[in-house]
Amino acid sequence: MPRRRAVGRVFRRRRTGVGADGKPRTGYYPGFYIRLRRDGRELRQYAGPDRETALEVLGRLRRERARLELLDEEPQREIAFEVFAETYLTWSERAHTESTYHSRRSMIRNLLVPEFKGLRLDRITPPKIVRFLARRRADVGGATCNRNLAILSSIFQRATKLGLLRENPAQRIQRDREASTPMPLLGHDEQDRLIDELPVAMQPFFLTALHTGLRLGELMRLEWSDVELATGRIRVRISKNKRTRMVHATSRVLERLMELHTNRVLPLRGPDLVFPAASSRTSKPWSIAWSHRKAYRQAAAKIGRPELRVHDLRHLCAINLVRSGMDLPSVQAVLGHTSLLSTLRYAAYQDDTAAARAAALLDGMSRR
Repeated sequence: MPRRRAVGRVFRRRRTGVGADGKPRTGYYPGFYIRLRRDGRELRQYAGPDRETALEVLGRLRRERARLELLDEEPQREIAFEVFAETYLTWSERAHTESTYHSRRSMIRNLLVPEFKGLRLDRITPPKIVRFLARRRADVGGATCNRNLAILSSIFQRATKLGLLRENPAQRIQRDREASTPMPLLGHDEQDRLIDELPVAMQPFFLTALHTGLRLGELMRLEWSDVELATGRIRVRISKNKRTRMVHATSRVLERLMELHTNRVLPLRGPDLVFPAASSRTSKPWSIAWSHRKAYRQAAAKIGRPELRVHDLRHLCAINLVRSGMDLPSVQAVLGHTSLLSTLRYAAYQDDTAAARAAALLDGMSRR
């Protein structure tokens, strides 16, 4: 195992290449470099044309670091919030999914940048953030305020990791208590009625959402190359957590998918989507089309459940699985949750199934 080089030393960078004769050659880059540790990471930095200059630069950095540690201080760079916000968005475009990036970009540019424009990162203190949230509560609910605070905290956390801030000023601000939204409870007959009330052309999309539990973004990104019609397996390549998973289509879903595949029209350009009409082309990327959302609302109103949302189909799928006796880790795998904590919200319906069994057993015992 090669010996790890010490941090805080002067060194020369080795350069390898191929000469005119085709043989490998080894040399060094001009100048001298130093290794130093910053924010838990090992960095290399050019320090001068000769070793004496590099040693002097390293000595100054060591003395400055010692002074800051004795004074319990950290260097803070003067950078405006709106400037770093664009740097954060560049990183977010690589680190997050497309829909997450676009939602964050919209909130940052339309809300956070106008609020904190002209302020340096180190001048945005917790009291200023609290006053911003207080003004927001006059217009939006606690859940929206929590989302604003979460993205603001993510920006400061990124700045902290890059060494631009000593600590995250939004980290210790208490979140608002959010009202828990009750899960939808629909029997199988009501679920069938909901699908039947939809236009025939839209039924395959919503039926697939109900029977597979796929997220809307996953459904609208689904391509025919991801669907195995012979086995009913559906591969989810682009998900919220960027993890690929496999789900199985029910017989009803598979029958509808076969009909769509037979009657589909190949696109002139772009991906061969399974549900091309479901994606909106005029609003946010991969958001559901207004025609589909409107038709779903009308169908929900016809069965007497106008409060139902399109995302509730995913909840209904999970509830159906839990009530059928599937364990929570298996439900987690089907839904694509990264953590089991996200799946625990459906544990109450698992308890409801156990309670129904207990009542049936007790009822049988009382009749003997």
